[in-house]
Amino acid sequence: MIKTNKVKLDLHYNNIIRDYDVYKVYQEHKGDDEKERTVRKSSMDKIGDKFSPVISVIYKSGGIAYILVEKGTVRLEEFQSHINSFGQGVFVEEIDLSNHTSMSSGDLCQLLINTFPNIDLSEKFNNTLGRCFYFNQNSFKEDVITAYSVTISDLDSSKQECVVNINGESYNLLSKLLKCYANNEKVLKKIRKLSRYYKSGEGYIFREVDSYRSDDQCYVLRGIYGRKNKYIALDLDIKDLQAFENSKKGMLYQFFKDVDNKLKDYVQFTPLELKYDDILKKYSNTISIEHREKLFNDLGINVIDRVEDVLSKKMVAMMVSKLRERGIENVSFSQDKLFNVVLIHDQDYYKKENLPDQHTNDLNTQHFTYENCITKSSEIDINENVVDKILTELIVKMDVANKCLSTYIWEWDKTVEYVMQDLVYNKETRKKERIYLVLTVFPDGSMEFYKVEDDSLDVYQSYDSIFKNNTDAVYTPEMLISTQGYQALISDSLMKVMPDLDELYFRLDAYKKEKEISKGDLVRLLESFMQSQPKYKEEVEGVLKSLNKDTYQYQEIVRKATKAGDAPLINLATSLGKEFVGHCRNNFRMVLNPCLKSDVVNVFQHIYILKDEEEPKKLYYYVGKKDSMKFTLINSCHIRKIMMLEGDFDEVFKNFLFDQLAVDFIRNRGYTVVPFLRKYIEEFK
Repeated sequence: MIKTNKVKLDLHYNNIIRDYDVYKVYQEHKGDDEKERTVRKSSMDKIGDKFSPVISVIYKSGGIAYILVEKGTVRLEEFQSHINSFGQGVFVEEIDLSNHTSMSSGDLCQLLINTFPNIDLSEKFNNTLGRCFYFNQNSFKEDVITAYSVTISDLDSSKQECVVNINGESYNLLSKLLKCYANNEKVLKKIRKLSRYYKSGEGYIFREVDSYRSDDQCYVLRGIYGRKNKYIALDLDIKDLQAFENSKKGMLYQFFKDVDNKLKDYVQFTPLELKYDDILKKYSNTISIEHREKLFNDLGINVIDRVEDVLSKKMVAMMVSKLRERGIENVSFSQDKLFNVVLIHDQDYYKKENLPDQHTNDLNTQHFTYENCITKSSEIDINENVVDKILTELIVKMDVANKCLSTYIWEWDKTVEYVMQDLVYNKETRKKERIYLVLTVFPDGSMEFYKVEDDSLDVYQSYDSIFKNNTDAVYTPEMLISTQGYQALISDSLMKVMPDLDELYFRLDAYKKEKEISKGDLVRLLESFMQSQPKYKEEVEGVLKSLNKDTYQYQEIVRKATKAGDAPLINLATSLGKEFVGHCRNNFRMVLNPCLKSDVVNVFQHIYILKDEEEPKKLYYYVGKKDSMKFTLINSCHIRKIMMLEGDFDEVFKNFLFDQLAVDFIRNRGYTVVPFLRKYIEEFK
């Protein structure tokens, strides 16, 4: 089973009704212009802040707000009178929670979660942000606050299933933002209109500014161009306990514990799992070294320097050398070849120096940047993956120019249509409008690409209906695939693959490498292991004979052997080491070594096909990495959903579809998260 952030909600309605009242505030839209509705919406956003009995709020689209108050503290007439002070056209009604359909379980749960700050503080305050924030050790810096928003999204209201998500947001100091964009009045106007927040003195509480505060005291949700917030926590860092607690997964673990401890009278979360049906480990090595060598030797590559300084000449010479190491001899510094590999600066450099960007967008050219060729130690180097990526990109671009696949052995004997949506800016309407990108692949591997932009066409409306009707708070359609007898829709989701957070936390918390164990206790552990695993008898007896101290630190017993320092009694890299650690942990709850990499990381490798037994027309999958990962897992794996709109998920179609994920030439020898034809659609458009 695969653990996910999908949970089943168990709401204790009787207890909620006993302790709280919930009100719905909404707008009437009849006969009003947009300006009037905007004014009322702005007023509604302040309702909780101005009405002291309010404990928490959530704001929904369409000008709807739900408000939580303690039982019996507000009368409906009093509330409506208060709202009328903001103008006409805004109404309030009390939610009858005894009717479980009167409010979605996810919204009610979010409303309860937004009360968390009140639980930790002696003095209650109105959480009028409509959100629940978590913070870690790195959240509060001099000019930026990193807040992690915890949201509940309904997945299946009839089953009370939802997805718990956590996202980091950077709130920058207003005075710093105004200084950074001092020469851009257009951006400054937008910044000045943003909601302003400040950190209260009550702890990690974010309040919206309700009185005058200086620009040095206010924060706004706006990033600084070209600056990444280095304090955004990695998705999962398993080096040590503090790193884990600072990570998104660590904060999510704490959130689950908080719900269990603080809201157990009102709501309980039961994490759900998905059964994995298959693991794909095969790769499509369709761009052979011989094919690549012949192609580029026949057509040639120009390596061009658009920077032209002392270091750039060395970079270009190094690129030529690396191409020749790959058997490509037809390389020159002139411009008489078909393909161009061009050295330029990165985008930030041209923006900073106020120079025109040297990037050119054509089907014969691929760029590499000056800045990426300089290592942290200020040496010149070109990563091998960069060279492979350049060659792959050039081959894909050639396929686009020729409108025929050469990167993949196309064996489907029917025409296949791939459709993706895109947003383009319309200068006349000054709005972004949805269009559909269509790539057709014929049985001989030839391709045809076109855009569907006219929303009056039947084909546009057909695509629009499918994509819009299958978009919700959890799923976002990415690609529609149609062929004779089959039609499938692939959607991205907020669902993610999760490690066993309880087990992770237990091991990290329990393991102390300096912790000691007596020789007698260690002997008993080894003898117990030897009885359960007689195949290791000879090796364990050797360890027992080597014991010559009264006590041993955990790190002296089992760890990976290194060249420096004394060797451990048992090498963790061996099967004996791993099984002995597992034996002690599982039978005696003694963590001699967390052994996290082998236990956690394997779940994030390969392509896992997941099943939901109740939905035969739907299949789930996630795409990990091919190779073993390091201890830091920066990206958690998103679970995607495939829904069959026509036909069944038989083995023939499943193999056809998933083989297009297991290619090794699109993402630097990594899997693709949707069929690789998306790469061609991006190049065509």
